[in-house]
Amino acid sequence: MKSSTLTSWPFSPQAALTVIFVLGSPASAACDKKSSSTDSPPAPLSSAPLSSVPASSPSSHPPASSAAATGSAPSSEAPASSFEAPAVPLDGLIGRLAREARDRPKVQPTAEEVLATLEKAGESVPTRQQSLGDTYKASYCLGGYTLDGAFALSACEYADAAAATAGRDLSKTILSHVTVRDVWSHKAGTLAIVQLKDDDATTALKKKLVAAFLAM
Repeated sequence: MKSSTLTSWPFSPQAALTVIFVLGSPASAACDKKSSSTDSPPAPLSSAPLSSVPASSPSSHPPASSAAATGSAPSSEAPASSFEAPAVPLDGLIGRLAREARDRPKVQPTAEEVLATLEKAGESVPTRQQSLGDTYKASYCLGGYTLDGAFALSACEYADAAAATAGRDLSKTILSHVTVRDVWSHKAGTLAIVQLKDDDATTALKKKLVAAFLAM
């Protein structure tokens, strides 16, 4: 693994819990038929003409309206009649990202300003994505891969400089096993760089990016 939480982004996504309701029970319908055989014929259960019922339809499977009226048990053979998906939990990943974006502190430089400075220094991040800042006790994080694939960059915002310094140390500790990754703090922000190309030119450019960040 060569990158930080940047490589885990594609939020993508979501499995939905589906609740399936089915109607009609052969066993209970048969009992209903037997119990009503000695009584007078019941009134039609629906206004639909009998000719509209397929001839191959089993007589032991009453219409949905019959099952609801007689209280018959659901049948696993009947088709699904409705689907219901639960709401996304407010404390889930999407909800937490939304709250971080909404509650960003008003600090300088912002994550966008950091990435803009790095672009002027020679590396642009064309596709930027938010990552979970709480992982490093940050208020907000934004980053992505550089256009040439040489780096993965992440700029995070904190409430103040002291929090940024503590966040930098925590970030280094959490991903200490990723030897191609390093983190710097400046003012109320941090910059994490994962060097994905191992050559002298990329190493020199990395130093240039760090210098540009620290000069903001």
